Amino acid sequence: MNPLRMGHRLWLAAGMLVLGSTAWSAPWLNDTGSWHCVDEAGEFTRDCAGTGQDGEFGRDVTDKSSRDGFRGFRYSKIGADGGRLPADAATWQCVRDEVSGLTWETKRNEPGSRNHFKQARNRGEGRRQDVSNQIVRANQARMCGADDWRLPKLLELQSLLNFGIATGMMIDQSVFVFAGGYSSTWTSTTVAGDPESKWVVNFYVGSVGYRDGFTLAHARLVHGTPVDDSSERYVADGGEVSDPLTGLVWRRCSEGQSWTADTSCSGAVTRLDWKAALAHAQAETARTGVLWRLPNAKELSSLVDRTRKRPSIDSTLFPNTPSSRYWSSTPYVLDEDSVYMFEFAEGSGSITYTTERLALRLVRDVSAEEAARFGE
Repeated sequence: MNPLRMGHRLWLAAGMLVLGSTAWSAPWLNDTGSWHCVDEAGEFTRDCAGTGQDGEFGRDVTDKSSRDGFRGFRYSKIGADGGRLPADAATWQCVRDEVSGLTWETKRNEPGSRNHFKQARNRGEGRRQDVSNQIVRANQARMCGADDWRLPKLLELQSLLNFGIATGMMIDQSVFVFAGGYSSTWTSTTVAGDPESKWVVNFYVGSVGYRDGFTLAHARLVHGTPVDDSSERYVADGGEVSDPLTGLVWRRCSEGQSWTADTSCSGAVTRLDWKAALAHAQAETARTGVLWRLPNAKELSSLVDRTRKRPSIDSTLFPNTPSSRYWSSTPYVLDEDSVYMFEFAEGSGSITYTTERLALRLVRDVSAEEAARFGE
């Protein structure tokens, strides 16, 4: 049985919970790398304490060292045979993400399928200008000692996004040296109701959208155990839903709604501007004594179920969710007036102005007591 589907009896995501202990270490999902917050004057600041914004929380705060990846990211250089190389190696062929356990293709500034400007279609036809051809060639060559190369799922590719980078591509370019062009990058995740289209991640602005498979986009191959991004991984308990994959606990109802005894969410959804949304989360923390907050951009995206539409979320776990835009806590690094959001009609994500009025769903980290209980 998949350990992520065993309910309360076992919380185990890539070996991150030490059973029988209160230790709960970093979740599968990479942090965002966001180090900047917006102060009361509407200016960027590095002092995020008390803001409730992305930069106040997470591994990019508790592990600021960039010795093996930018602010909380943890990468290893991989050689042609699949072996791990020293951190100061001058050349390497692939990059292993030590948080997710996935190994990623690196690009080259030379002709061929790994050229960092190369684009391809995503039809699965095996033709030379199709991503499927790149996959076949990588597996035949046993790139970095592996023959299970594939296109990443959306959640997997999105984990590489670094929202703390203000220039160039939003990815750690100390290890992903040739990061490709500025256009979108393919995933294997199909758009619900549109099998000809696939989701893409744009590493120039950090947005998530989709394209028809006939169009051209970049591709970055991955190998390793695919992430379980299905809604079956969740554990529901009254008005909360726990996610063993990310180590997060979500409110089942959007703010403004109330959890009712008949396992539903009733009432009108509250829509606030970003500043008011942050204040609302802090007020809920003060009211309940539990550290509720707005989710960061990656956390919010992890809720999206892209096998569904209108809403693009499991309506049994999160009943009466409107097909609306929801706030994240992650500011856009190039504009103090813009913040990342995701909409739950189809599941795309982009930036919007802080003065817009959006819905919100609060999240908290799993407590040590819960982690120990789930590990019994």
